[in-house]
Amino acid sequence: MRVHHLHVGLLVAGVLAIGFMMIGCEGPEGPQGPAGPPGGPGDGQVYLGNSAESCGHCHAATTEAWEGTGHSEAYFALTGDNATDLYCLQCHTTGFDDRYDHDGNLISQGLDRDGFDDNPRDAVKNVHCEACHGPMGPALTHAPEIHKGLTGETCGSCHPAYAEYITSRHGTAIERAGGHEEWWAEFGRNPCWSCHVSEKFIANNDPDWAGHTPTAESWQVTCVTCHDPHQAGNPGQLRNVGSVVSPYGGGDNGTTSYTISGWGNGQLCVQCHHARRDSANIAGQIARGSDHPGPHPSSQGDMVAGRACYEIPGQNYADVRGTMLHTTGILADMCVECHIVTRGFGDPGGPAYGHTFAPQLSKCQTCHSGATSFDVNGIQTQVANLMEQLSTLLPQENGEVRAAMDTVNWTLAQRQAGYAYFFVHDDKSHGVHNRDYTIRILTNAINHLSAAMTEERQTGARG
Repeated sequence: MRVHHLHVGLLVAGVLAIGFMMIGCEGPEGPQGPAGPPGGPGDGQVYLGNSAESCGHCHAATTEAWEGTGHSEAYFALTGDNATDLYCLQCHTTGFDDRYDHDGNLISQGLDRDGFDDNPRDAVKNVHCEACHGPMGPALTHAPEIHKGLTGETCGSCHPAYAEYITSRHGTAIERAGGHEEWWAEFGRNPCWSCHVSEKFIANNDPDWAGHTPTAESWQVTCVTCHDPHQAGNPGQLRNVGSVVSPYGGGDNGTTSYTISGWGNGQLCVQCHHARRDSANIAGQIARGSDHPGPHPSSQGDMVAGRACYEIPGQNYADVRGTMLHTTGILADMCVECHIVTRGFGDPGGPAYGHTFAPQLSKCQTCHSGATSFDVNGIQTQVANLMEQLSTLLPQENGEVRAAMDTVNWTLAQRQAGYAYFFVHDDKSHGVHNRDYTIRILTNAINHLSAAMTEERQTGARG
């Protein structure tokens, strides 16, 4: 209705102006009116506010879902002096583009767009659509800003967790690839982009984006990849905490998949952090070798679950397969419990928001009192020794285990045992994710390969 009235007003004004021009009459100049208030700089765009009214006529489902989020009540959540504190208001309202420090000092002045700092009316209380998508006035003709939301820049203007995120491996993926073009060349294709490209993960989990195909301007995993700013159906506004099917679970026939479920908020993590190899792929690696041996990197979910490492014939895995070191009875949200550890403002170490995703020793200490490192009870030391022992039995190149597995440099027994080496190496927890499973798969690999090499020495036959 606001847009309709505006169009009608402009139309009436235009008709009157044309009428005066056609009549050609001009009356005497009237007295000068009083000076108006000084205007700030502007660019013709204004904040309309009232998301449900301004945007809802086309995006009803989205605005209705938004009304259940904390953003929709951000201003009304302020109490006491905070309700008038400029430092608080700049993030709890819409269009407040003047920036203030914690002491209320002006850092920078924004444009005059009729936001809360320019005109603190009811329509721009709380964090409406325009707070992230940009001003849509005067007539809903301005294209909404989406890219800054996808990169996390918009989130970072109010959420301190963004400063941690940009130091994480998620936040540095493009940088580590050598630049945006190089990153896109490596991950901008199916099936890689389902987890590496923000827009594709969103498309797979948001009906509004269904069928969307990423472009070369797409972005790495960022805030809105994991969090949906439009809905609060899941804790933390997480996009997907559903069950996940991992394609290889070991077992006697080696062909069965298995389901990861019941991990609370950690279910979001295992949407991507689980192995991709099925039994046919693993069998092919063992028979013919591979340029990318072992599981697809980021198989942490499988290690936690005690599944998905290649099981060497004749070795026992049954009593550790599927056995978890840290269960949901200990860590209700699994991955999130250790990798997103927060600290409040009263903490001597200062506030933390957990979005570096680095595990925190403080979490271990809640159960392992007195722990001074992640090497609790010497688990990491034991695993490191087993990895060193296994590596000496595998083909070397430049002092390290060969990165590529083939049938010339690797015997069949080495290819069978080597899978465990790469599985543990890519997990990166050095036994913390699953002590018993890690130690067993390495021990089995060492025993199998040692026996094969002993037989080779005795018979002179190379497998």
